[in-house]
Amino acid sequence: MNTSLTFDFANGHCHALTAALARLAPAGECLTLRSDGAVLHSIFRVPHTQIYLDAYGAEEGEVGRQAKAARYSRLGDDSSWEPVADVTPMVPGNRRRVLRAADKVARALLRDALVLELRAVRPS
Repeated sequence: MNTSLTFDFANGHCHALTAALARLAPAGECLTLRSDGAVLHSIFRVPHTQIYLDAYGAEEGEVGRQAKAARYSRLGDDSSWEPVADVTPMVPGNRRRVLRAADKVARALLRDALVLELRAVRPS
């Protein structure tokens, strides 16, 4: 995957990536990391799995989800993941343009998640 594309979505446009993932796989779940009432980050849970996606890639299970939280919350923060129906209103700037750019990255992330899921079912 092109890391320069994903890096842009890690720095301020994570909600656009999460919204694009939700449009491509509507049975999934959007989660926001909140601390003291502020939204720090958003991720996407792939439908029917415990695979979590953001601009840093796919990670599995609770350990993967907490690893994603560790990038954004400070030690000792009282942060927690909360489900949210739609992150689109959180997308900054020109939403149409940003979401269109996020679609390409979202497709690549969903392919990565599928590979991860297949490896879990059929270990090499």
